[in-house]
Amino acid sequence: MAGTTIGTAICYEIIFADHVAQQARNAELLLTVSNDTWFGRSIGPHQHLQMARLRALENGRHLLRATSNGVTAIIDSQGHVTARAPQFEPASLTGEVTDAGPNSFHTHR
Repeated sequence: MAGTTIGTAICYEIIFADHVAQQARNAELLLTVSNDTWFGRSIGPHQHLQMARLRALENGRHLLRATSNGVTAIIDSQGHVTARAPQFEPASLTGEVTDAGPNSFHTHR
């Protein structure tokens, strides 16, 4: 992925469409990191994931999401979760993102 430009959003920034669009403008890939543990076992982490899916779809970019409570996922440019770590379990999630042309990425499990 050398030379790939990554647009970032930290924690709640992913909910702001304009912020993410600005980050995505010159990026081939989006990345968000968050400490969602304060949500506990509520629906909050799942809603946060849904917002990230929407930002991926809106911007036509794959999005990598890393969190401290397991709602870690790889989301494709159509907003589909292609890989996800189990919630509240120590885990690592691996996937492959390859460049298939300008602004076109594909993930592989």
